[in-house]
Amino acid sequence: MNQQLLAIYLPLLTPIVTFAIVMVGFLYNNSRLSDFRSSIGDLRSDFGGLRTEFGGLRTELQGSISDLRTELRGSIENLRTEFRSDVGDLRTELRGSVGDLRGSIGDIRGSMNDMRDMLRAEMRVVQTTMDKNHSELLGKFAELDTRVSHIEERFH
Repeated sequence: MNQQLLAIYLPLLTPIVTFAIVMVGFLYNNSRLSDFRSSIGDLRSDFGGLRTEFGGLRTELQGSISDLRTELRGSIENLRTEFRSDVGDLRTELRGSVGDLRGSIGDIRGSMNDMRDMLRAEMRVVQTTMDKNHSELLGKFAELDTRVSHIEERFH
């Protein structure tokens, strides 16, 4: 009897089971599609959040770069001011040193002029002494010549 019932119900059950399997597959695929769609929606919202986050980071980074530029410009300006001040101090110091050197050179010239005048005076004294000694020497030679001439006259 089971065999007779199976023969009767089997042709009826086959379309119903096929329909049930198709429905289960359809529902399963639908659930997978909705999961896929929700996953894509989640990814979109995550990327939107990342865009917002990156936008904030970009703004923050641009602000930091702007702050660094401002700070760097200020530091460069401070260095320029300090350099100009140092150069000005060096110029002033150099001008003072040049002035001191000019004064020292003037003192040396004055000392050299004094030495030259003193040497000229000494040379005049020596020249006068030499002229006097020369005259005395010529006088003595003349006296000797006269004596020698007298001695020669006596012997001739």
